[in-house]
Amino acid sequence: MAECLNVVGLARNGHRFLFLCDDRSYGTLDRTLQEFVDDPELDFSEADKLLIELQLPHPVQSNEPEAPEDPTWL
Repeated sequence: MAECLNVVGLARNGHRFLFLCDDRSYGTLDRTLQEFVDDPELDFSEADKLLIELQLPHPVQSNEPEAPEDPTWL
């Protein structure tokens, strides 16, 4: 399977933010976005972070074990 490069941007109030990440870099991107939120010199809010995160095609990850395909499984 080919690896994808995700490009996500946000432009508002004269500021432009552009983020690139591959499928393995979601954790790094999340930390970077939080650093942007925490930086008082940047006009970047929790809402901006959420907008960026919502644009990303997150891989399906579940902490729950998958049930077998047997319909008798409870």
